[in-house]
Amino acid sequence: MFTLKEISTRINDIMYNGIIPVKYFKMPESNSYIPNSIISFKCVFGDEQNDYEKLPEESKKDFISSSAHVNIPIISVEKLYELYHIGLSYDYDGTIKMIKDNNKYIRVTDDNEKILFAIFVILHEFGHWNDFKSKGEKPYYYMQDMKEEKEVYDLKVKILKDKSLQNASKFKVMKELRNYFYRYNLVPCEKIANDYAISKLKDACSIFDETRNVFNIN
Repeated sequence: MFTLKEISTRINDIMYNGIIPVKYFKMPESNSYIPNSIISFKCVFGDEQNDYEKLPEESKKDFISSSAHVNIPIISVEKLYELYHIGLSYDYDGTIKMIKDNNKYIRVTDDNEKILFAIFVILHEFGHWNDFKSKGEKPYYYMQDMKEEKEVYDLKVKILKDKSLQNASKFKVMKELRNYFYRYNLVPCEKIANDYAISKLKDACSIFDETRNVFNIN
């Protein structure tokens, strides 16, 4: 059974010569993480973030971050699947549909779906890192979509807390969550990361030679 650390390390070493900064961490037992934050990218962090936030607007434009990194928990592919299926969410199903609809090299099957999902979400965060690099490693320019992203994400929170939906059918709630998922993935920085992950998916899956038969790469 693969762990996210094993998958990430092999992709990073083989496809990127290990240059993507990744921090691995142990997750708490409480399952308190929400799907969008299980694996994440931080463009500026710690003391650097404090320094950045204190700067006037114009100075922020020239600030180059050296603390950017991808956060990945030390968990198995099975655990990732479990975390994405706590409560009501369309994030997992929507991502699998995105993979099916946008790649012509890999056929998604019951045997490869979970590891394929794990590879995709790791590549998605590597896509954020690549986008950040393309903007000169400057948080100011990378974070231009953050306000829109938060506003859209707040829609999900609103849906889950909406009292009018608490007694509604699962079908109705899932319809609202599907609408949120598609809207969230239209935020420019998320679309860039998704497109990047799709473009790298075949190469990443090819790394795992022992599972190549499972991926059915064309």
